[in-house]
Amino acid sequence: MLANVFPLQTILFQFLLLLVGIAIESFILYRQLNLSQRRSIDYAISINLFSTILGWVVFFYVHPWLPRSLKSQLISYIFFDRFFPFAQSSNIVTELILSGFVVFFATFIVKLKGLELLQMLLETPSYGERQNQEKFNLQDFRLLTFNSNPLLTNTIFQANIYSFGGFVLLLFIRTQFS
Repeated sequence: MLANVFPLQTILFQFLLLLVGIAIESFILYRQLNLSQRRSIDYAISINLFSTILGWVVFFYVHPWLPRSLKSQLISYIFFDRFFPFAQSSNIVTELILSGFVVFFATFIVKLKGLELLQMLLETPSYGERQNQEKFNLQDFRLLTFNSNPLLTNTIFQANIYSFGGFVLLLFIRTQFS
């Protein structure tokens, strides 16, 4: 009989990371942006789900072009929760650290732009603005540039730092007790 390969442990751990990230980031959004608790939780859920889904799509797109050694290490970690012991060299560690920084800054940009897009879409225009906007204008997507509100940028950056810190702590606990 063929065994089904389903990384249930990885899926559950991803769910735990999402819950921790949402809790941390919603608290920071609530404190620094003076949002209501419900609105900050909604924003945190939206940007975390968006960045997680986009991250997995990018991972599955990039995975075929990775070097064979890195690809086998990633598959080993996703399915078996550990790296191959014979291949742990300084090169793999360097690649993992570099990948961590790239993922951190990519996640930051995705969350920042996702929150700006969310705020733009949820913004309720006044009566005068509604009359001027009879048709949806594609120029409203000007937020895709890097001209962001400094308070929002700083808040998302801090939230990302704290949530990634929580992720690293959970990964450390997981490796120590597994």
